[in-house]
Amino acid sequence: MSTSAPSLSVTFYFETSRSAGTPEEILTRMCHEQTTTGYDTLAGRAAAARLVPFQATVHRIRLLPSVGDVDSGYAEVDFPWESMSHAGNPLEDALTFVMGESSHVKGMLKLRMVDLGFPPDMMRSLPGPRHGIPGVRKKLGVYHRPLLMGPMRPEVGLAPEEYAKITFEALTAGSDIVKDDELLVDPPYCPIQKRATLCAQAAREAEQKTGERKMARTNDGIHMTIPGYIHAMRGLSDRIRGSVAAARALDATAAPPVSQAANESHRASTRAS
Repeated sequence: MSTSAPSLSVTFYFETSRSAGTPEEILTRMCHEQTTTGYDTLAGRAAAARLVPFQATVHRIRLLPSVGDVDSGYAEVDFPWESMSHAGNPLEDALTFVMGESSHVKGMLKLRMVDLGFPPDMMRSLPGPRHGIPGVRKKLGVYHRPLLMGPMRPEVGLAPEEYAKITFEALTAGSDIVKDDELLVDPPYCPIQKRATLCAQAAREAEQKTGERKMARTNDGIHMTIPGYIHAMRGLSDRIRGSVAAARALDATAAPPVSQAANESHRASTRAS
């Protein structure tokens, strides 16, 4: 069955244990577990009608040839958008709905998301990237070739000064953008404010050497947080704001990149070497 209200349409590959039920029964249990559990605790009633609009439903099942006691195939499941947050980070919330509790379901041996479709109302609520590819190209002044970006290695374990050195070396070697690895946020040995400031300074120095605009991206880790960490995030947010302000001040006081003639000279010397 499918709902007429806007919903996320998800296609799963599944493997279920026949001894625990039919694929439809197990997938339906998964739908309940992912949304309402199918039980109204206050009313003490299962299959409560008032919960149905918020409950995920199995739309279609396509079975594959069975092997032993295992059923497998593809299932299309609808997750009502009405159940999810429409503010903050709705995409993160949606992904939690889709996969968050699937491992708890009896009889579910494997479950892999293979496709995900968003309802038009949700798509309109997502602002998209602040700059996008055209905006990044405009900031860097690069329109005639692919942009080159890479994460710093090792992912964790170095001091801010060492990551700044890697930033400078990568940018002067030809990279347009250098970024933190997603594992590196704000550890005690490499605080984000100091790292962001030094890497921004390294990017400005690379600009002076190459005559090209460069970018260093610091990972703020916000996308990894959940509401339960809000108190801890306040301190990190203050440090992030401090690092952004320091980087902007550095950018505002830095001299503009060297001339195009110097840039061509640098390229010629690089080719010769």
